Amino acid sequence: MRILMHSMACPDRDPEGALALAEELGLDGVELICQAGYRCALPPEATFADARRLAAQAAAVGTKILTLTPYAKGMNAVDADARQQAVAELSHVIALAAELGCEVVRIFAGAQVPLEDVEAALARMVGPCRQLGDVAARQGITLCLENHMDTMALSAGLTMRALRAIDHPAYGILYDQANLDVMEAEAFPDGYALQGPIRHVHVKDFRFDEAGERHAVAVGDGLVPWPGIIGALVRDSYRGSLSLEYERRWFPDQLPPAEEGLARSRDALRAMLKAATA
Repeated sequence: MRILMHSMACPDRDPEGALALAEELGLDGVELICQAGYRCALPPEATFADARRLAAQAAAVGTKILTLTPYAKGMNAVDADARQQAVAELSHVIALAAELGCEVVRIFAGAQVPLEDVEAALARMVGPCRQLGDVAARQGITLCLENHMDTMALSAGLTMRALRAIDHPAYGILYDQANLDVMEAEAFPDGYALQGPIRHVHVKDFRFDEAGERHAVAVGDGLVPWPGIIGALVRDSYRGSLSLEYERRWFPDQLPPAEEGLARSRDALRAMLKAATA
């Protein structure tokens, strides 16, 4: 399994700086955010020339951008124009990913809706998501639905429900057990067992302080049962990437600089992989 660095780890760097850091840390590549307004990201409106330049810079430092992570959610919008706007934006993102040499694009399962509106919202989302699946298939890219807050994938079960509704071979699952734990959804191993075709994994950790407040920590220092999860992935012959989603973008006051925290997380993850394959 490859270990990637998520660009959420270094809000103080630009994408070129993130590429250099990934190489310095001996990681296998980068998962790059695709969002306007964040320094360590490729904007969704970037040109193909921008993407080619960034891919060349990655090659020059000896690394790769393997995953692109946009934030569009409009595929289940009530307004048809908003749905098509999301399709247009994400179609361009998928094309950018192809120029970068990515294998995976993270996709949200639309925006969260009230429980009574889920069926209708899912029905609205299927068509746009299948359009995106066709675009991705032509580019040889896998689209990964992530179990994530504020989407229609608030649990492993709901993520699989969305995947089954879309029913397109270009799609797989982005498994994030920490998200499931934060959302008080399925714990491991239930969350893992329900996830179906896992094609990408986000790796992060957290713990609670005495007041019950969540604190982000380096992988292995928290409550997420990563040794068991890694063991299950090894057992099931997972061949995708493990992306260190070190959340310094959101929690700069809780996490040490990426150079330190990513190194600790990398070492912990490598030790787990070694133990699981011994």
